[in-house]
Amino acid sequence: MRVQIAPMNEKSLIERAIELARSGAYERIDQIERQLNAEGYSNVASHLDAPSLRRQLNQLGRAARGEPLKARGRPPVPRDPAGA
Repeated sequence: MRVQIAPMNEKSLIERAIELARSGAYERIDQIERQLNAEGYSNVASHLDAPSLRRQLNQLGRAARGEPLKARGRPPVPRDPAGA
């Protein structure tokens, strides 16, 4: 298996993925993966496999497109308007 090492003046795969997400042009991670593969990066899917990174890329893309960010955790419990 051949691993691509980026020269010092080129961006790492993760840096490029973040840049693509911040552009707002990609709505899904698989679109970013395809673009990175087209640019010649190797083992893209395994590099972007971490759930925390995928979540971050999704959030960056949504923010770039002006979409609301999804809240994490449970939705708030509605309060009783009567105060009971």
